[in-house]
Amino acid sequence: MKHIPRAIGLCIIGICVVIAFGTLVYVRHNQPSNGSAVTFQGRITSQDSLACGADGTCYIAVDDKKVITGCGLAPSEVCPRQAPPDTVIGETVRVTAIKVSDDYYGLGCATCGISKLK
Repeated sequence: MKHIPRAIGLCIIGICVVIAFGTLVYVRHNQPSNGSAVTFQGRITSQDSLACGADGTCYIAVDDKKVITGCGLAPSEVCPRQAPPDTVIGETVRVTAIKVSDDYYGLGCATCGISKLK
């Protein structure tokens, strides 16, 4: 019984650490870019649609270029919209996006988007 308050305190500290880490990752991946939009096409090699709540970003990888498609509960100018809901791994798409970091592209411009190719 004496350990219950301590366990609750440790849980609260753990939750705070996870939230802080998620916030840092979110901020790092969602810095707006001053660059112009680039267009590229390729096959979807992976999708991460479950991590929005955990690290703040969901993405699809198009030939290993990660395109942010969602930002969980904190949308920003980098990811104001979602990818088409019926995209699947192996499908060929055209992406117009802005580079937001060395590893990520965002959909935060008027001409940005993801479209399927046949």
